[in-house]
Amino acid sequence: MDGSEAMAAVFGAIERLRGKAIDSLPGAIGLDPRGKGYLSGAARRSIELSLGGKQFGALLKKASAEMRVLTGKRRPNGLFFKENLPFPAFSFKEIALTPWEDSGLRKTLSETNFILVLLDPVDKCIGSVLPLKMDEKTLEGKVREAYLRTQSILLSGDIVREAKEGRHLSNFPGEAEKEGNPVHVRPHGRDSRDRDLLPVPDRLTGLKDYPRQAFWISRWYMDSLLKGEGNG
Repeated sequence: MDGSEAMAAVFGAIERLRGKAIDSLPGAIGLDPRGKGYLSGAARRSIELSLGGKQFGALLKKASAEMRVLTGKRRPNGLFFKENLPFPAFSFKEIALTPWEDSGLRKTLSETNFILVLLDPVDKCIGSVLPLKMDEKTLEGKVREAYLRTQSILLSGDIVREAKEGRHLSNFPGEAEKEGNPVHVRPHGRDSRDRDLLPVPDRLTGLKDYPRQAFWISRWYMDSLLKGEGNG
């Protein structure tokens, strides 16, 4: 079995479960329906079980794929993403010193086939599935720009643009669709006390550390792909 066949097997399993009430799926057994993350946890377990448990991980590896289960939101014109897609928190120093060509972000987005499973919160089922492999134009265009802008901000110490009522508003690339950023930067620490050392102290506040941040794929970008796929 090659990568494309492995990918097809995973998508086939998801499609067989699509539209079925998550409460009725085998992955829901033993889980507390009142618990946080119940729907996503039950959906993921059900997909794994339908592919034989351990075999599921082998298929993802063969397809260079990663599956994420995300919550959707219903609008009159269909199902859309409610959440942005996070990557692990990064080291400020590492971003500041690593060229784009050698960056972990570029490696992940150029090599990984994401399988985005979108849950319908109204019918409480798997509502859509979206394959996401970022195209070269987007990767080397807007994503590269966002990375280099983040790097420049860290090296210049121009992190905080406004200190307001105890909150620090940053200059990092934002998620607004009008800014056209397929990826953006936002906090992704355990809590507000989870901070990382800055390579250069912030010019406005003098801060030497700052809440941990991560790159996120913007939900408007995923919505645009979802509409293009005709799912939902």
